[in-house]
Amino acid sequence: INEQSFMQARNLITLFQNGEHQKLEYWREWHDLVLTLSQRAIQEHPKDVHYHFLLARFADAAMSAVPEDGKIAEDAFHSAIALSEKRQQLYYSYARFLLVQNRSDDAVEVLKKVISFDEEIGEGHWFLGLHLFLDRGETDEGAKMIQRAFNVKTPYKLVQPQEGLVAARVLDQLGSA
Repeated sequence: INEQSFMQARNLITLFQNGEHQKLEYWREWHDLVLTLSQRAIQEHPKDVHYHFLLARFADAAMSAVPEDGKIAEDAFHSAIALSEKRQQLYYSYARFLLVQNRSDDAVEVLKKVISFDEEIGEGHWFLGLHLFLDRGETDEGAKMIQRAFNVKTPYKLVQPQEGLVAARVLDQLGSA
């Protein structure tokens, strides 16, 4: 069951993210099966953060098609964070979930909290800076956060080409300030 919940959730998450689930006439049944498998895995392993996080990510991906999954996702994020209070990836994913929900202030608080765990890790600065710079129009504060992401003991490493474009915009912003 545990391996099945992981594999089925992973596959369906991809379909939801790409909007491809709509091409399958049985997507809702598959969704319900994944929910059942995930909830059963949590019942069998209630202290294993992995299963809570998997359910949170699955429900988060599915909520555009199944709006009631938003509550399931939020509850699963809370239980995962309660089980592993300093695991940064949980907070980053939860912040993204909050942003999709148009809960920007809540997402900012979550990102500030994760930064407070270790201010010398650049990833939190990067994500908060991106949100401030691109989404909220707080370009000065966002640019400073993004710059900080590269000037800490464990700097953020750009992953995708688009990130380089953002970094260039930030350097331009800082150069003209």
